[in-house]
Amino acid sequence: MRKLLKIVAELTRAMRLGLRPDGADLRQAAQHYPNDAALEAWIKNPPAFKPGTKMPPWEGVIEESEYPALIAYVKELGAKK
Repeated sequence: MRKLLKIVAELTRAMRLGLRPDGADLRQAAQHYPNDAALEAWIKNPPAFKPGTKMPPWEGVIEESEYPALIAYVKELGAKK
């Protein structure tokens, strides 16, 4: 859970500064990946969806049990537009 919290804190801090990894706007991720399974697959392996992206694969870094909380957070970002 600590890894997940660190990742979420880093993403939140970057967004507050107007920075986004590889130009990605996580606030729109839930629109591009409309269900939890698709969003989880994208988080686990972004290059499979967007070759050349700078966002690294998170599979094996984030524990399986942490994905539901991360997905909920990403969806919440989209709701705050």
